[in-house]
Order: sequence, then C-alpha cells, then structure tokens
Amino acid sequence: MSVAFSLFRIPIRIHLWFWLMALWLWTLSSEQGWAGLLIWVAVVFQGILMHELGHALVGRAFGRQPRIELIALGGLTWWEQREPLSPGRSLGVSIAGPAVGIVVGLIALVVRDLLALPEGSVAQYAFASLIYVNLGWGLLNLLPVLPLDGGNIVASLMEFLSPSRGRLLACYVSFAAIGALLVVTVFFEQYPATILLFLLGFSTYQALRIERQRL
Repeated sequence: MSVAFSLFRIPIRIHLWFWLMALWLWTLSSEQGWAGLLIWVAVVFQGILMHELGHALVGRAFGRQPRIELIALGGLTWWEQREPLSPGRSLGVSIAGPAVGIVVGLIALVVRDLLALPEGSVAQYAFASLIYVNLGWGLLNLLPVLPLDGGNIVASLMEFLSPSRGRLLACYVSFAAIGALLVVTVFFEQYPATILLFLLGFSTYQALRIERQRL
C-alpha cells in the first residue's frame, strides 16, 4: 500500500511502512498528545523528503532521471540509468542530502531562539522537532557507515584513490565505525540505536558480498 505523486517532475512514492516508522519513533518520546503526533509526522515527512530531493535535484543536474521512495527506515533516491556516476559526481550527490537537512535545521534553530517561545508549548515542540530531524539526522547521516550518506562519501573518496576497490574499502571503514558505535550505544544503554547499528551492519555485509563478487 503506497501513495504516489510528483514534485519538481520527480516521481515520489510513500510506502505505508514509512508512516508506521514515524509513529513508532514518536512513541519513543511522545509529547504534546495528538497535536505532537501530527507535528512529528509532518516534520519527519518534510525532513526525509527534502533530504531525498537534495540528492535527486543534484543527480538530475548531472543528467540522471531520479525517483524517490519513502520507506520504513527513511528514504531512497535511485536513478533510471544503470551506469554509475563518477566519484566526483557521486560525492556531490551524497553530500547534497544531509546538507539540505543541516541548513534547514540551522535556520529553525536561529528562528526558535529569536522567537523566545514559551517552555513546553506546542510551537516550541514543533521547532525542537524540526531541529532534531533536520539538523540531528543530517549530522547522523554523515557517519562513515554504509548505506548512510557518510559511508557513500567515504566510498567516493576511496574511489579517487582506487577506482576498482573504493567501495570495498568503504565497507571495511563502515564495519570499523559500526563496531565502535556499538560499544558506545551499549555502554550508554541506547538499545534502539544498537538495533539500528545491527541493521546497518547487515547492509554493510551485503554491500561487501556484492563488491567481492564484482572483483
């Protein structure tokens, strides 16, 4: 079950699991009742869609035909063309997504401080959500872990050094980062983050298998 539409001539599809994921995240730290739920879902939708539009619009500037899907763990931008981008262009596409979120989050941070909103108000919660989703997730996405944008950025940089083995080297970097982050999340008892890291570790393992078969 999904909803499809176009924005800036880019086909976009939103799957049911995307909304369920947003609802589950809200239950982890629910605030402001039903108003808070509506704000949270709207902000998550805005944050992930704008992130993917950043990737898509830069990719289209490089001659690609993008499609966007919002899925259970976030979003995915993919291209009609099969041939890979050059390392430099791939680097630009990877940076564009989190850059959009970071800029939006910083603007929200400045506006919130200028408005001096009442503590505990719905408006303050809305701005806090905007900052958390856009700025927080944007920075999180820069971790050098596949398939996050930070992992793809590392892969592009590695491809400058070794065109044929760049993504393979990025897989090893990703495993090292996941191992270090697992220790941190377990130590601080951040178990939802621990589960997410295991999922990212599985994705990295899949990427590693693909690269080994290709080589």
